Amino acid sequence: MNEDEIDQIIDQIGRDWHDNGYFGDPREDSGLIYEVVDRVLAAHPDTKRIDWLSDVNNHIGNVHLPTECVTRNPDSLRAAIDAAMELDA
Repeated sequence: MNEDEIDQIIDQIGRDWHDNGYFGDPREDSGLIYEVVDRVLAAHPDTKRIDWLSDVNNHIGNVHLPTECVTRNPDSLRAAIDAAMELDA
């Protein structure tokens, strides 16, 4: 995601906040960073992919990771991927 796309997200947040009765500048609000992060993560195409893969009800998707990474992180596919990436570094 580039700077222009992030600016577009910030501008949209400003419009959303205005529609909900907040008339300040979102760039001057400390809550902005949390909303930007949430929206950037939600907009990232891999978010839906990882969520689908990590869904315990998904019975057709597979990920191959080192056993030690999975056993140390049984509740989080993302954490298991991070652990595998650390092994690879």
